[in-house]
Amino acid sequence: MPSPPKRSLLEVATLITCSVLDGYALARVVPVAQRLAERLHHAEEPGAALPRRVLSDALWACEDFIRVAEPDEPGSDWWSRLHTPRVWVSNPTLPKVVLEVVWRKLTAAHDPLTRWLSDLATPPPMTYGREFEAVAARRAISLLAQVDFDHVYRTVLTKWASSDDRRLNVAAVEVLAQAIENDHAVPAVRLMLRQWSRPGAKPMRRRTAILAYAGALGMHCSTSDVLRAVRLVGNEDPDRLAVRALARLVVDRRGDRVLADLAARLGRGDSTALGQFLALASGGEGDLPDLRPALLSAGGESAEHEASLAYLWTLALREPSTSPTAWHHLRRWIALTAHRPELLESLGVLVRRLLAEAYVAPRLRFVLRLWRSRCSPPERSALTFLSRAAPMETEGGR
Repeated sequence: MPSPPKRSLLEVATLITCSVLDGYALARVVPVAQRLAERLHHAEEPGAALPRRVLSDALWACEDFIRVAEPDEPGSDWWSRLHTPRVWVSNPTLPKVVLEVVWRKLTAAHDPLTRWLSDLATPPPMTYGREFEAVAARRAISLLAQVDFDHVYRTVLTKWASSDDRRLNVAAVEVLAQAIENDHAVPAVRLMLRQWSRPGAKPMRRRTAILAYAGALGMHCSTSDVLRAVRLVGNEDPDRLAVRALARLVVDRRGDRVLADLAARLGRGDSTALGQFLALASGGEGDLPDLRPALLSAGGESAEHEASLAYLWTLALREPSTSPTAWHHLRRWIALTAHRPELLESLGVLVRRLLAEAYVAPRLRFVLRLWRSRCSPPERSALTFLSRAAPMETEGGR
């Protein structure tokens, strides 16, 4: 049986490039493949120039694995609108297969390949027309992370996570989010985020970890890891990443742990916990989802969680710096029950606990009557129910 033909360096680089930039314009693939071939050649023969074979077409040599779409071939991809040939892989599994084969059989190609992908994935700021390359290269890096996570972690992700360039922090999180499509990579990703968010870690690494916890990666991480990372953020959170990470936990039905941790932090004198609670309780202001139903449900899961929710509200309503915002948010919580009557019972429990607080009860009795006299009929019914939920307290203030 004849042995398979030996591929030239440019042919190998072309196949890798086409696998990474699947669907990209042919005229743009060729120079990118040339740059990869030059890096591979430098690793093999440092200082020597890459031979240029004018009459040898590396793309044609790879025709068993890729095809070139004609300029007038219709398609839903963006490049089809530019009337230009596009390169497509013949099988959607080919990109991962090619990267795995290169990784396992061409050890010397590891460093030049990861550096090439890293450069593609992080174009300079204000560079137009490189978005496709960046997205595709990050996807390829995530596939490599599923093959050799440690190498990608050491050579790519650590640098991106430590950078002051927030675009690179985002790129690191995107790679990790795609890498965990392989369940075997999940433990390694969790461990890495735990290392980045530990006390003493570089500030930008901690920020990258919080950014990851605030996104889809937070669903795959333990609650204790996320809460510990949030506690270490402190006041340096201009993008409200800590709040978004907490919101992710609440959305994932882990709001009871969030309430308990916020209450415990307030008890230890951590004032940032109060601001984070009010952001969660805002009812969907800014880039946060409306968490009011989830917080009420979490607070009603046990007496301990009810106490945590009431404690947070009590301090927010009492504290001069947060009181105006807290009363406004409480008004919105009550308004919500006019359209979500199933939440009335949970809110009634909260109101009863607040009316038991000496510093809050007088004003709460007053505003309940005031709001009831000025609201719409559905909301008036809700306020009437809440007033009846604690008849002794409300009647005593009349």
